[in-house]
Amino acid sequence: MSVLERIAEFVRRETGIVLPPARETAILAAVARAAPGLDPGAFLRAASDPAGGRGLVDRLIDEVTVQETTFLRDRYQLNAIGWHSLLQAARAAGSGTIRVWSVGCASGEEAYTLALLAAEAFAPAPGPVDVLGTDISGAALAAAAAGRYRERAVRALEPPLRSRYLDLQADGSYLVGDRLRSRVRFRRHNLAGDPKPPSGEAGFDLIACRNVLIYFEAPFAEQVIESLERSLRPDGLLMLGAADALTRTASRPAVRPRAAEGTLRRPAKAVAALRRALYADAEFSLAAFTLGRAYDALGDISAARRAYEQALRTLDPAHDGHERMLQQVDMGDIAAP
Repeated sequence: MSVLERIAEFVRRETGIVLPPARETAILAAVARAAPGLDPGAFLRAASDPAGGRGLVDRLIDEVTVQETTFLRDRYQLNAIGWHSLLQAARAAGSGTIRVWSVGCASGEEAYTLALLAAEAFAPAPGPVDVLGTDISGAALAAAAAGRYRERAVRALEPPLRSRYLDLQADGSYLVGDRLRSRVRFRRHNLAGDPKPPSGEAGFDLIACRNVLIYFEAPFAEQVIESLERSLRPDGLLMLGAADALTRTASRPAVRPRAAEGTLRRPAKAVAALRRALYADAEFSLAAFTLGRAYDALGDISAARRAYEQALRTLDPAHDGHERMLQQVDMGDIAAP
């Protein structure tokens, strides 16, 4: 095993993130930024030192994790959140507050977005929501806590939303206002090694884990999904990204999603997870297609037919979900079951 392969394996053990051979140049650059002056071999030796290697490991994690996101990313999915239904579920669980977990929150835009959408849903009353944003990257969390964003990050926010929740600064940046800050908190969390839910946290009514699982190997991604489902309160909602809700990575950097084999090995359990995914996005055609396969495996032909019809409706080029499905699925992976 080469030194770069050993570094990639080191990252996988620490974080669950898979760095394939095609990213060797990126790994070299990440090591150079994390520890200027150290070659990969020296870096690996220093990072493996129990006495002082933790800081180097953390810096490497900051460099290899994706920290690019925006406000209202994948808005069509966010618009499907039923905030009033979530509040009813929270009250049934004995709480007057909707507990939200933004997993892999990066620099915080998603966590603040969820607080913003809750505030809008319950306006003019204060949004009864507590949003926890977690990430493995300390640098990303520092940026999230600072809450200062450039135009690119907020471009999807209409001017009225910007004026209500963000404060325009003299340098053209936007600072998150107190209406959102009072509803959002951040802490470090490693999906590969830390408890789920995070220690000291009760169950959640909504968990958003979007475009995180695509960086993991399929068996580990499936374990994470199962642990997130266990972290929900009764009638809670798990919201996954289109690329990782039901898919696994075949290769990188070219990502080729296809229906997860692990999901269909347990069709009865898959049905519940898939129906949750479709509740969040009724036009998530890959979820509908895989739901049909799960019903087929259970022998429920009529339910399978309905799921397949739902998937086929989004294949109409005139349908606004058509382009999203093409982004989610390699069409060569879809065949009649």
